[in-house]
Amino acid sequence: MGDVCVFFNGFAFNSKKFETEGIPIIRISNIGYGSVDLLNCVYSKDTLGSNFEVVKGDLLIAMSGATTGKMGIYKDDQKAYLNQRVGNIKVKDENVLTHSYRDLFLQSQGEEILAQAYGGAQPNISSKAICDMYFPLPPLAEQKRIVNKIEEIFASLNEISLHLV
Repeated sequence: MGDVCVFFNGFAFNSKKFETEGIPIIRISNIGYGSVDLLNCVYSKDTLGSNFEVVKGDLLIAMSGATTGKMGIYKDDQKAYLNQRVGNIKVKDENVLTHSYRDLFLQSQGEEILAQAYGGAQPNISSKAICDMYFPLPPLAEQKRIVNKIEEIFASLNEISLHLV
């Protein structure tokens, strides 16, 4: 995984400095299954380095707690900051790996990620464990074909579920 993606850990914000406006801070609670929701986020007026910035298309992962391994794709146009215990898995080179293939593959690896987690009542996953994960990398054209096929299947399943209601 670490050959094709770079992993960034979040910043340990002082909760006493949280604001009601500014740059959104993405915490574990903002990560839904598949997406990131900014409705109940807190904000910062501080300026941080680019390692803590989240931009549209980034894949975020919960790194500790009951929801360890939960992932969401950041789809907002405004930049945000990454809070501690939230990881950001960025594609190194879009000519080698598509965002969509990264997203679908990693979201299919929930059980493997949980198997790599350590700790009893409070499981944790390390950035090293994620970067060391096996990551099959077909050629770019094959990645796109796989993503298109999976999206086609999901669309069919959605259509079927609409008719069952």
